[in-house]
Amino acid sequence: MKNINFKIAGFFILALTVLSVVLFGADTVYTLTQAGLSSPESLIAFASAGMMITPSEDDQDHYTFKQFLASKGLGGTSAQRPVITKTALRIEQKLSPASGTQYVFDLKQSINTDRPLERKLKSTEFFMVTAIALGIQKQEVNAGGTQGLNQANFPLMTYADPNYFIGNAAAVNNEARALENLYNGNISVKVGSTTLQESLSTRFMKYVPMQQFVNKAVSGQVAHTYPSYGALIEEEGYFRIHSKPVFAGNDTNELILDIGNANRDDISGGADVDGRDTENIAVLQLYGFLYAGVVGAGACELR
Repeated sequence: MKNINFKIAGFFILALTVLSVVLFGADTVYTLTQAGLSSPESLIAFASAGMMITPSEDDQDHYTFKQFLASKGLGGTSAQRPVITKTALRIEQKLSPASGTQYVFDLKQSINTDRPLERKLKSTEFFMVTAIALGIQKQEVNAGGTQGLNQANFPLMTYADPNYFIGNAAAVNNEARALENLYNGNISVKVGSTTLQESLSTRFMKYVPMQQFVNKAVSGQVAHTYPSYGALIEEEGYFRIHSKPVFAGNDTNELILDIGNANRDDISGGADVDGRDTENIAVLQLYGFLYAGVVGAGACELR
């Protein structure tokens, strides 16, 4: 039945192409997206009809992930549908001069030790990484120096803005300079002892938007002006990677961040622009597709 429908679709599209040639001339070119198309077979149908196809990267990656799941027997039966979600994982590490130049980010979920804003992999999940972002966020600490409760009240920055990371006002501002080490390093991706992505430059993940931070004390306004990011993931600081590694939640999955080996004395930060007691956190975000299992025959997948 699938082959018959495929042939009918190809014939119908070919007929439309012939009609367009008659009406508009033989040089007519159609550029389509992959919206509504779920496999390269559909693309072949369009290509055989003389049309130019430009599927989005996300659509191609979605299909690749579905094929991977099927090859592992994870796509469910013909009466089931895989639950695949486009999302982002988030892993954090507190920055400190004492930590040296290497930070290891573990993707495996740990309910007792994960930080409140982290989203890691559950043991039953699979995740295909298609883009990586490296950000810096200030998070509040309480009087005892332990992890506070107001982590989500601070913006996630995609660059070391010297107007925001002001350091100690009574001394030379070295905080932003120390944080620049993050964007002069590299990231490697490992599963167990196997390296899937070797030394990806973090320079690709530094994104400075047109609208940057403006302190209200400088502008004279009643509130700070914060950076304005775009609608595309690249305008959120993400860098698309070619390797597309797939992580299984029950494996040992690590991202290793090696930062620049320069002065890091003020990398941990301190009081923010409003005088609140904060610490600097490195935030790695992994954009891609998450598999969380299958659903029954009554469920509908819109792809």
